[in-house]
Amino acid sequence: MKLPALWILAALAAGIEVAERWPATPKLWAVVAACGVLAGGILAAGFPWWRHCAVVAWFFALVAWAAVGALAAGVEKATVPANHVARLIAAGRVDTSIALRWRGRLREDPLTLPWGQRFEIDLEQVEAAGAAVRTAGGLRVNFYPGARVAEPPAGLRAGDRVEILVKARPPRDYLDPGAFDVKGFLAREKIDVIGSLRSGELLQLVDRPPPTILQRLARARGSLLARLDSLFVGHPKRGAVARAMLLGDRSFVDSSVVLAFQKTAAYHVLVVAGLHVGALVIFLWWVGKRLRFSMLGISVMTLLALTAYVGIVQDRPPIMRAALMAALYLCARPLFRRVELLNTIAVVALVLLTWKPSSLGDSSFQLSFLAAGVIAGLALPWMQRSSAP
Repeated sequence: MKLPALWILAALAAGIEVAERWPATPKLWAVVAACGVLAGGILAAGFPWWRHCAVVAWFFALVAWAAVGALAAGVEKATVPANHVARLIAAGRVDTSIALRWRGRLREDPLTLPWGQRFEIDLEQVEAAGAAVRTAGGLRVNFYPGARVAEPPAGLRAGDRVEILVKARPPRDYLDPGAFDVKGFLAREKIDVIGSLRSGELLQLVDRPPPTILQRLARARGSLLARLDSLFVGHPKRGAVARAMLLGDRSFVDSSVVLAFQKTAAYHVLVVAGLHVGALVIFLWWVGKRLRFSMLGISVMTLLALTAYVGIVQDRPPIMRAALMAALYLCARPLFRRVELLNTIAVVALVLLTWKPSSLGDSSFQLSFLAAGVIAGLALPWMQRSSAP
């Protein structure tokens, strides 16, 4: 089979869709996957003389992969912890109609916005009904400063443990037809409850435990954003575009600037996505060639730089997809393997869907792989047959 990963991806995606429409226990899907592997293995080993053996073995293998997709979807739903804040709210253990005292660690440095500040907290506990309840999930709090409103503590960094008194609730969608899916968007951002901070005095620093690797990367991102602001003090519009193009923060970009980029078909320059990853990889590859590094040295250098960039830009799905594709390419080059682009795209999609099956319904995921698939499956073969000769 010329493009095996493409067929496997199709089977995995079909299994995820089946699990979404007809939910079942993960054990059932595990049994189906095991039966498919067993049947395919018996056919391939016991009936090699049968002319249609390979076709039937492939059929059972694809059935097994579809069951793996359904199993991954079931496991993703089953692995939500019992103390997750959404479950606590649904069970009535947390009352969102009143202000509660939440405690957790800052996910990133406080983000300065045109209208105030934003704090994102990885929750650890909440005081409900007079008792401290262990919890997990993400809390986003917006602070709107005013003349008579106290400011939050200065110098807060990612990883600091804070305590905040705020009335938080799960995000809600507007019921207008075609309205933006706020709840789904925030869920992909790992935000489960949101609230507004009435006064900075209600946010207190508890302690400063050693930051994790992700929190160190978040601090690096915060430092780079602050550095960009200091470089463009007299030119805020240029600074806003630089923040968007380099680090993916479009908070300060005016709608007129966004519209101008859209009209000139250059919007992808403003949005950190696969284009930026490709440009970074090409530049580092060129630098390695100029310095006469070996193929392995160039690949390792590029992979390390790409990993650092992805960590600083943070968990953005388009960046992750492009980085995985680039990583597969860089790993194949030192082995002198011919890279089949459609297989590379399919393997990246397989990894992402196995890790997070719910991303199959994400429009960003669909558009990214549809565009890459059209380029690899239609545009490149057409160019090879027409303009290349």
